[in-house]
Amino acid sequence: MRNLRVIPDFNVIRSSLGAVEELGNLTALQELNLSLYGTSQEYKRHEGMLLSSLCKLGRCKLQSLWIYSTGKPLQFLDSWSPLPSSLQRFGMTTNYYFPEMPKWITPKLTGLGYIDINLVEITEEDLRILGEMRALLSLDLTFQGVQNGRLIIRGHVFPCLKEFHLSTSSSYVTRDTYLKFEGAMPKLEMLDVPIFCVSGKSLWV
Repeated sequence: MRNLRVIPDFNVIRSSLGAVEELGNLTALQELNLSLYGTSQEYKRHEGMLLSSLCKLGRCKLQSLWIYSTGKPLQFLDSWSPLPSSLQRFGMTTNYYFPEMPKWITPKLTGLGYIDINLVEITEEDLRILGEMRALLSLDLTFQGVQNGRLIIRGHVFPCLKEFHLSTSSSYVTRDTYLKFEGAMPKLEMLDVPIFCVSGKSLWV
């Protein structure tokens, strides 16, 4: 088991605490897909043990982490430390939205090339941080709102980005939202941005 490289589906909640703890000892693990489906009276203990295991894996060879859930809070991930230095891919399929960008998503992660993340609100500071990640090739942002109703991607950021996906639910749009590019994303090949009008509210590109 110590040589295991890929786990396609690990259900944290339905596993024992011991199994979640053992996850952190799989030092050769490169790809991990986590499921947070189900209920447990000990979920908080599972959450704490999962964080401990991820912190261990982040020191090793973990390259890809994808999380699936119906909407359980993932804010505990903000405490992921040290930085998962080998991480190349992070994604989430869930109804949960991070209240702010997790602290470990930083330009110091020099190999992170794919990010799929949900945020309550996108800020220009978030875009600055993401834009300085020189290995980033694909970015998928799902949001509920935009700070000040305006999103400006400034300067020479996202130098290597090839795919940019921006999405939201129309139910979260509370005012006109504008997206503007100012000399960014010179290598962009695919742009996927919603344009809609619901009850007089719209997102313009």
